[in-house]
Amino acid sequence: MITTRNSGEGKTTIACNLALALSEIGDSVLLNGSDLLRGKSAPNGCEAMVYKTSHRNLSLLPSGTLTSNISALLHSPRAFDLFYKMREEFDTVIIDSPPMMQMPDARVLAR
Repeated sequence: MITTRNSGEGKTTIACNLALALSEIGDSVLLNGSDLLRGKSAPNGCEAMVYKTSHRNLSLLPSGTLTSNISALLHSPRAFDLFYKMREEFDTVIIDSPPMMQMPDARVLAR
């Protein structure tokens, strides 16, 4: 998980560059967001929401639409199941989390 204290401190740049670097050395990498937690995933894995990029070994899971109950989604059993599936399907999963001082996502995901 990549986060910062405030917005504009470069976390998305770091997450993207790390994902590119790891994919270039052969790791299968998923750079992700949170739509899977809203029940929009395939029942057997992440493939329905994951987009292959033009970079070899790099896939993207867009963050999707904003929601007011992200903490509830991140605390749900579904979140644990889906993060476990992501870890099974990819060598590296990079979560580009919102800044810690503005949203609870990073604090919840850290556990």
